[in-house]
Amino acid sequence: MPFREGSTGFDTSQLSTIRKVRIRYSLAVKILVLLLGLATVTSLCTAGLAFVQMRAIGEHAREGTTTLGKFAVKNSSSALIAAAEEDLQSRVLGLAERCDGVFRRIEIEARQLASVASRVWSNPAYNVPRPAHLSDQPPANIRDRSSYVLAPGVQLSAVQNEFNLSAELDNLFMATCANEPVLLAAHIATAGGMLRTFPWRTGWAADFDPRVRDWYTLPVETRNVAWTGPYVSKSTNRLLITCSMPVIAVDDSIIGVIKMDVTPQTINDSIINIRVGQGGYAFLLDAEGTVVASPRIEDLEKMTVPAATVVKTKLDQALRAPATDKSVNLRLSTDPDLRRIAERMLKKERGLVRCNLDIHKDGSEDYIAYAPVSATGWSVGLIMPISEILSPAEATARELSGAANTSSAHIDAQITYSLWLMAMLLVVLLLMASWAAMALSRRITRPIQVLSDGASNLGAGKLDQQIVLKTGDEIEQLANDFNAMTTNLQTYIEHLGQATVARELVAKELQIAQKIQSSLLPRIFPPFPDRKEMELFASMDPAREVGGDFFDFFFIDQDRLCLAIGDVSDKGVPASLFMAVTKTLIKTEATQPDRSVADVLARVNVQLCEENEMLMFVTVFCVFINLKTGEMEYANAGHNPPMIRRADGDAQYLKVNKGVALAVMDMARYKVQKEVLKPGDLLYIYTDGVNEAMNMQREQFSYDRLKRCIDEFGGESTTTICTEMRQAVQIFAGEAPQSDDITMIAMRYHGPA
Repeated sequence: MPFREGSTGFDTSQLSTIRKVRIRYSLAVKILVLLLGLATVTSLCTAGLAFVQMRAIGEHAREGTTTLGKFAVKNSSSALIAAAEEDLQSRVLGLAERCDGVFRRIEIEARQLASVASRVWSNPAYNVPRPAHLSDQPPANIRDRSSYVLAPGVQLSAVQNEFNLSAELDNLFMATCANEPVLLAAHIATAGGMLRTFPWRTGWAADFDPRVRDWYTLPVETRNVAWTGPYVSKSTNRLLITCSMPVIAVDDSIIGVIKMDVTPQTINDSIINIRVGQGGYAFLLDAEGTVVASPRIEDLEKMTVPAATVVKTKLDQALRAPATDKSVNLRLSTDPDLRRIAERMLKKERGLVRCNLDIHKDGSEDYIAYAPVSATGWSVGLIMPISEILSPAEATARELSGAANTSSAHIDAQITYSLWLMAMLLVVLLLMASWAAMALSRRITRPIQVLSDGASNLGAGKLDQQIVLKTGDEIEQLANDFNAMTTNLQTYIEHLGQATVARELVAKELQIAQKIQSSLLPRIFPPFPDRKEMELFASMDPAREVGGDFFDFFFIDQDRLCLAIGDVSDKGVPASLFMAVTKTLIKTEATQPDRSVADVLARVNVQLCEENEMLMFVTVFCVFINLKTGEMEYANAGHNPPMIRRADGDAQYLKVNKGVALAVMDMARYKVQKEVLKPGDLLYIYTDGVNEAMNMQREQFSYDRLKRCIDEFGGESTTTICTEMRQAVQIFAGEAPQSDDITMIAMRYHGPA
């Protein structure tokens, strides 16, 4: 029987003729005559099958319960991990915003106080004698008055004007400290050497000069708000964090500095001391890697070398300080994971890391989420033990294991009881039917055994075997049908083998073509690791085994880089060959001296038009980029407009002349257009497989969606941009098949090296 490739079966009109026999005694007659014997055989088979099935059901139930439990635990663990990751990232961002808000408020208060002080100094009406409260003359209520201290060698008479004018700020100091609970104190240090502080304070060292302290010199140098700390206060011997702002006179001279103090313990109590499960906690890191505040600073201190506790040693030598006033630098941590995380935090990055900190003796892991605090340039982090996240899943696993054991014991008991009942019934039936079974078994089972042996031989590949039975009943008819099936099966296997060999040959050739095409395109990234002027990545995803899109990039000379991308009008092997020719011609022409980008396209077009019997064409966008100046010279041959995303985040499509596709008209001419890239700008080039990708509703991805994607993640690395763009197209398309090749190039210009 001939086999038709692509059909679902045999041509029934060509089946071999099956010899019909006259049935003398039907199996129905034989079964009726010896019904009792067949009942016995049936009972035995049923009993055996029931036994096997009950055992199989029991095992299946046990395995199913165990598998279900493991699956549930695995899924719940994954869900708990995913939810915890999302929650931690959300929490750390919220905490960073909260810290940022508090520090911004303190900065605003400092700026306002500095502005008021500047106006007071410029108005002689405020220069009137005021009562004096030295730091060794306490008032009845220290929060009703400020105190002052003079630098060594400074007499009150020399700074009398500064003393009188600064006293005008007392009410503002009082209101500011009352309205901002995180503030410990507010001060003004003048250029003349006087420090006025609110509330009243004592304990200043005899050699204390505010003008040489970092919190004074830094804002004076920068003429802007500055954060310093943590450092040990000269008057309280406590760790302080200070926000300071210079007071600038109308003639641009320095009057002094407004200083506002916050303690790490206050930050702990008001901001950082949030609940993160049972064992999680937060910490605030300054720009030097020092832990500014944390409710669990002891845990972090255990993972640092002794050099990280220099400030703590100073405190131990001073008056007794609160137990929370410790300073730990995570850059000096003994834990390599913690050091790497600290470096990322110092770079103002945000992220989530799973790591194994040395603090856990059982080797359990933690999650650390971190985010920058923009107001101070610091960073906040959250630490959460993974064991706490997974504890509900572990409890569920124990409960499911107990339930599985109980269920297994019950199933075993039921199987045992059923087997006893079945055994007693079978004994009775076997005694009644045994005499009939002995007489009939040989006559019925012999031809069936012959058929069984024939089936086994067929399964072993012996297709030339014929079964000969002369029973005169349905079994003989079955043997004839079996022989006909064997003959047809031989023919089918022969044709199937031929078709399989042909398909495998085609598949192998396409696989080789795909490897050849992939080798023609650049594959090593980054392609120019020694060139710091730019960052470059490209990708091509063919719609079939081989595609018609291509991209290329190469240096024309020392400073000029050529980027080219194209889309052939067809798909498959012909398009890939046309693509290879086009790519080679572009590179050959572009590397010739004194060729403009328009000349390159024009010359390639003429060569492609020659002997173009397949009438194929290709759209191309080609650009020359001077990496020293950022100047772009580009020409377009019917290709999609690229997109430029500026360093400030503004993304727009590049204005291009449409041009005629290559290999359409040999007289076509192309225009050179120019644009300038600035450091940080992104150039994104693509084929229509991106913007014309379609979903199941026949909707296109569109230029608008493409621009929104560049707006969203265009600030990432070029590798991430291409990866995210491919994922965005795939998510949009859903289950719709890829109808066109998807090719893209992303280049970020960093400026001259």
